[in-house]
Amino acid sequence: MRKIYNERHMEIEEYATTLDVLRELDKRTELNEEFIKELEHLEAKEKGINKVLKLINYYAKAHWLYMTDLALDYYGTVTCDLLLVTSAGIYLFEINDYEGTFTVKNNQCSIDDRKLNYNPIEDAHKMTSQLSNIAPTYFSTLNIQGAAIFPGLNNEVIVSDDVKEVQIVISDQLDNYFKKIVKKDKEHQNCPKITPEHLNWFEQIDYHFPINQTQVSAEADKQLRKGILCCHCGNFNVNIDVPYISCGCGMHEPLEKAIVRTICEYGVLNNDKLLEVSSLLDFFDYQISEDTLYKYLDKHFTPMV
Repeated sequence: MRKIYNERHMEIEEYATTLDVLRELDKRTELNEEFIKELEHLEAKEKGINKVLKLINYYAKAHWLYMTDLALDYYGTVTCDLLLVTSAGIYLFEINDYEGTFTVKNNQCSIDDRKLNYNPIEDAHKMTSQLSNIAPTYFSTLNIQGAAIFPGLNNEVIVSDDVKEVQIVISDQLDNYFKKIVKKDKEHQNCPKITPEHLNWFEQIDYHFPINQTQVSAEADKQLRKGILCCHCGNFNVNIDVPYISCGCGMHEPLEKAIVRTICEYGVLNNDKLLEVSSLLDFFDYQISEDTLYKYLDKHFTPMV
């Protein structure tokens, strides 16, 4: 999900991200080792982003703008977990909420001696350098700063390599870091605020959909468990009745809600395909009739034209 916020504009755009796809796959099949690691990484990242957003929403001024899950395309792609614009600067955040000891040595990152195939500090540096090359025309008065943020309370960060142009912020520094952003914003309170032209620029170069999105292969699709699952425990052995479905774990859910939820789960896993009623009925394992499916599709969903 991506959010844009300031005093004039709030917009929420929802697309199936890689995290969404992996979560749904995890419910309905056994993930391979690569997907398990990717799911763990993205779950930790979202957890960290939510922590940072909580602070931003606490300290935010009316003229601030932020965007999450950002991908800008302007003679090259700039991606970052969270972008914040104030009167004083543009802040680009690479956020990872780890448990254990995160180390960087000779450009190799690891968690508790388990090697990672990415470097969040280097990623923060790259996105800051890229945006520094394209933003001055539109934000000539703003400084561009990048930060690698590690908000995990049980995360120690050890960096042996030289780090340039990027701040490293750990959990006990996070509150003070945003207080400094607020202070700098006050010092620049007479500077021009975000204008509709700025928003238009972001609108023009924003991808508006996730990049490198995971797609479910035909082979993986064949392995998916079909049918309505329990929204509480994930059990597929639910009793389907009107007006509720029930599960042995004690969960009771309105049938209409369960059907709409399952349609959305299908949409996440098949985000690259047009919806076909026959395929959707198969996804439900024919637990509902075609007439019932059409009834709730017509009620809750809008056809694309």
